[in-house]
Amino acid sequence: MHIISSFNLVRRRALQKPVLLCVLVTVFVFLLARNYAKLHFYRDPTSKFFDPSRAYERRYSEVRRREADVFVNVSATKPFLRNSTRPPLLCVGMLTIARPSGDVYFRTSVGSLLAGLTLHERDSIYLIPFVGHTNASAHPAFAEQWLHNVADLVLTYNNSKFLSEEQYVHIQELEMERERTGIPDREKHMFDYTQVLKECENVGAKYVAVVEDDILALDGWFHRMRKGLQEVERRTKMKGQSGFFYLRLFYTEAQLGWNSEEWPLYLRWVSTVILLTALVNAIMFVFLHRTSLVHKHGRILFSASLLTVCLMAILFFISGRVSMLPLSEGVHEMARYGCCAQAIVYPRNKVPILTKWYEEQRIGFVDTLAEKLGDERPHEMGARWALTPSVVQHIGRKSSKGDAQWDGEVKYVNGKTGSETLWNFAFELNNPDVLREEHSLEAGLWEWQEPPLKSG
Repeated sequence: MHIISSFNLVRRRALQKPVLLCVLVTVFVFLLARNYAKLHFYRDPTSKFFDPSRAYERRYSEVRRREADVFVNVSATKPFLRNSTRPPLLCVGMLTIARPSGDVYFRTSVGSLLAGLTLHERDSIYLIPFVGHTNASAHPAFAEQWLHNVADLVLTYNNSKFLSEEQYVHIQELEMERERTGIPDREKHMFDYTQVLKECENVGAKYVAVVEDDILALDGWFHRMRKGLQEVERRTKMKGQSGFFYLRLFYTEAQLGWNSEEWPLYLRWVSTVILLTALVNAIMFVFLHRTSLVHKHGRILFSASLLTVCLMAILFFISGRVSMLPLSEGVHEMARYGCCAQAIVYPRNKVPILTKWYEEQRIGFVDTLAEKLGDERPHEMGARWALTPSVVQHIGRKSSKGDAQWDGEVKYVNGKTGSETLWNFAFELNNPDVLREEHSLEAGLWEWQEPPLKSG
C-alpha cells in the first residue's frame, strides 16, 4: 500500500508539473535501457556490465567435453583412423606435453576434434599429435591405446623426419633446464611448433592446422572451417591477392573493445543512435507544439531531450563493443586483437615461410612472432582472417607455457589466471541439438574432391 500511495503521489505531482514528468520519463527510459543491458550483456568482456561470476559459465563446453570423453573411451577398443591413400584436405598437428600442474586436457581435446565426424570427413583429415618429450612415456597418454587408435601419426622426437642429432641433444638440455627451474621454455615450444608444421607440410594436405592440447572443438567444427576457408579463398581471389596468411578458429572477445583505429565505425553507429533518439524527441515536439506545455517549458523540454540523447550515447559505449557491434557470422580480417595461438589454419604454401621465420627468430611466442611476420611482410604473407563464431574453446586452467606473474606470484584477473581468461564467451551459447542437426545436413551435402594420386 505504501508503494502504491507513493506512486500515486509522484504521478499527481508529475501531472501538475510537466517538467517533472519529462525528467521522470527521461530517467525511467535510461534506467530501463540500463537494466536491459545489465541483464543481457554480462557475457561481454568489453562491457561495463560484464559479470565474471556468470560469464565464464561452462554451458556448451561441458556438453561437448562429455561427448569427447565418451569418444575417447570408445576409441580404446574401436579405431577411428583415416582410410585413404590420397592427400587430405587438412593436416591437424597438436602439440602436447605433460603439464607440471598434472592437468590433462589432451584426451578431451583430441576427442572433441574427432567426435561426430563422418567417415568422409575423417578421411579428409590427417591427425598428428606431437608428444613433446624426449622420453615420450613421460606423457600420461602416450601408452594409452586410444591415442594410437585415432592418430594417423603419433609424432615424437624419436620418429621425427626433421630432427638432427644436434637438435635432439639441445632439446634434452632445454628439458633439464625446465626441470631445474620449473620455468617453461619459449625456445622449445617454438621448436616443437616448427616440427609440427614441417610434418604436416610433408603430408601434402592443402591446409595445415596447429592446435594446442587444451582446446575444445564444437560438433561441426570441420564443415564450418571448410566453408570459412572457401570464403577466404574467394575473397582473396576477388581482391587479386596471391594468397592469405591464416584463418583463426579461436579468438577471445576481450581483445575486441573500443579500439581507436575503428573510430569511423563507432562514430557512424553512435550517430545513428543519437539521430534516432533525436527523431523520437522531434516527433514528440511536433505533436505538442500547439500546446501551452511547449510555450511555457520549451527550453527545459529541449534540455531534457538533449540529456536523453547524451545518456543513450553513453549507454551505447558502456554496453560494450561486442554487444553493440557484434561480428556477423562468417569470416573477418583480423590483423590485430586476434589472440591467441590455440587453433590456426595455414595454407600449405605459407608453411615454409613461417617455419623459416621461426627458425631465424628461435625464441619467443609463436603467435606474437607470426603477427610480426604478417606486419613486416604483408604482401608476401597475405591477409589474416578469423572465423566467426569461434568453433574452438580454450579450456586450459593452467598454461603449459606459464601464466603471467607479478613479483613472482601468478597474476589473477577477475579471480582467474591469465590462461583461464583466454575464453570465447559466445562459444558457450551453442545449442548441441542445433549443432548436431546442422552438422548432419552439411556433412551430407559435401564431398571432398581429392586430388589424383601422383604417378610413380
